[in-house]
Amino acid sequence: MFDNNKILFEDKEFKIIRSCDYVVIRKNNSYSFHSHFRKYSGAIGLIKLFYKKIRPSTNYFYIAMQRVTTEQEFNNFKTIRLKQKYYNRK
Repeated sequence: MFDNNKILFEDKEFKIIRSCDYVVIRKNNSYSFHSHFRKYSGAIGLIKLFYKKIRPSTNYFYIAMQRVTTEQEFNNFKTIRLKQKYYNRK
């Protein structure tokens, strides 16, 4: 679907294509397993969360992760709770 010269990143599971934005595509599945990002760092961040098997806490990344994974894979990911910020009151 896309030209090979527009591939910015590729590993065994994913590739990132540059079109008008950055598209993360799951290689071993159909094209419906893809998600769009405005920044390259967001696309790489999603791939890192996938390999760590972490369910994203932000809504946009949460939906993007659902799009690039199967339902069974997504259900096996763990949810990480963010730590509360500590304020030293004087």
